[in-house]
Amino acid sequence: MNETKILSYILEWNTSSNVGKIILDLEDAEPRSIENLNFEKFSAITKVLEKSNAWIRNNNIIYNKFL
Repeated sequence: MNETKILSYILEWNTSSNVGKIILDLEDAEPRSIENLNFEKFSAITKVLEKSNAWIRNNNIIYNKFL
């Protein structure tokens, strides 16, 4: 199981096409971009990120880790 802490993020929402993009700044890894998100996916990921202490596991699972 590969876990990496998300240090910060940038949210982009295109109001013309209703498509979102999230750029994740990761600890000890290259930034990761998640593109072509519809509103539901964009909103769900944003809710996890806004709670802080967000992590990414196996390059595709974003979650909060409360220790």
